[in-house]
Amino acid sequence: MKKKEKKGLKVVHICYSTSGGAGIAANNLHKGLKALGVNSIIFAAEDLKNTNSNKFTGFNTTLNKLNRLEFNTYKGMQKIISINKTFPKVLGIPLKGVLAEYDFWNNKNVQEADIINLHWILEAIDVSFFEKAKSKPLVWTLHDMLPFTGGCHYSWDCEKYAEQCGKCPQIKSNIERDLSRFIYNKKNQAYNQCNITTVGTSKWITNKAKKSSLLKKTVLQIPYGIDTNIFKPQNKEASRKKYNIPSKNIWIMFCANYNAPTKGGIYLQKALESLTDSEKNKLGLLILGDEQKGMFDIAGIKTIRLGKFTDPTEISERYNLADIFIFPSVQESFGLVAIEAMACGTPVIGANVGIIPEVIKDKINGLIFETKDSDQLKEKILWALKNKDKLKQMGKKASTLVRKKYTLKNQAKGYLKVYKKLNNLS
Repeated sequence: MKKKEKKGLKVVHICYSTSGGAGIAANNLHKGLKALGVNSIIFAAEDLKNTNSNKFTGFNTTLNKLNRLEFNTYKGMQKIISINKTFPKVLGIPLKGVLAEYDFWNNKNVQEADIINLHWILEAIDVSFFEKAKSKPLVWTLHDMLPFTGGCHYSWDCEKYAEQCGKCPQIKSNIERDLSRFIYNKKNQAYNQCNITTVGTSKWITNKAKKSSLLKKTVLQIPYGIDTNIFKPQNKEASRKKYNIPSKNIWIMFCANYNAPTKGGIYLQKALESLTDSEKNKLGLLILGDEQKGMFDIAGIKTIRLGKFTDPTEISERYNLADIFIFPSVQESFGLVAIEAMACGTPVIGANVGIIPEVIKDKINGLIFETKDSDQLKEKILWALKNKDKLKQMGKKASTLVRKKYTLKNQAKGYLKVYKKLNNLS
């Protein structure tokens, strides 16, 4: 086949929000591509501040009201039958597979795009989108498992997505042709109509995707990149003085939704509660993110709740306050906050999931423990307490690794190579 003449690629990204891990990662890719001279455009519905995003067009008010109604019904069902929280909007998914709130194909930028890069698209993309995308290459960045399951963001111990979903444990179903099978079949019909290249962000999520019977085509791996001009080491003592944080303690940091079952906050809580009074007295705990009732109210441990920040510069400054960043996630496609903390020279104690086993060498540039093992996490925290003098050097090594491998430029170059191949460009 004769190659096309070189031209400027036009890439359109679709992500429901530019906040949260998926949204931040999508915007980072967009920024990296722009820096390489790519005509990159990002569409989002929420949290557009400071992202140069375009707001979704063609909003359907009637469908939005239907979706809100079904979501409220779902919440009522969840209370009655205790549906696992990682199964999103159970009643809503069939409608999301048939009726979305936006029609992207009326947008000139989407029509003219050489590549459409999908990100986190729940509530934004419907079956008709894939039907209309037959002639346009799609790249889909995996921010969780939802693109290749019958409805769950994470499957936990279930691997039915490898063949076809049914008897879904997350909705407590004993029926083969249940809601998860219905959604699975809808996705299968839609995906078979288009040219989809799937991109995992870690070996963990990439290997999961390769098992899926839905993703029969190309599955690649390109890790996230971050802005290392923002996430970088700062003067820790000066930062602590600014916020009146005493340096005599070993300060550990947690940054996640404590109530989200995938984030593993409960395992950190158990590890901290099992410490002796003497050990607790040597620690300090920094909480970054939303305030949650009852979260880490542990007697004997000085706790400072820093609040929630969206500005990357402010977040970077907070990472630099900690001696150790704790990443106890149970399931995670990547682990963006861990990479950001490492870039700031703050070593990570991370669960063996997502990108963690690819970036952490135990006791060299961080510490690693098995997921859901609060006893092992406790031992890693105690190691840090006893080896405070080694933490600074570990942090330097962590920062060097991230600044070498996980940059916006490296991420963008990886995607640009994929885009060019899909468009027959050298």
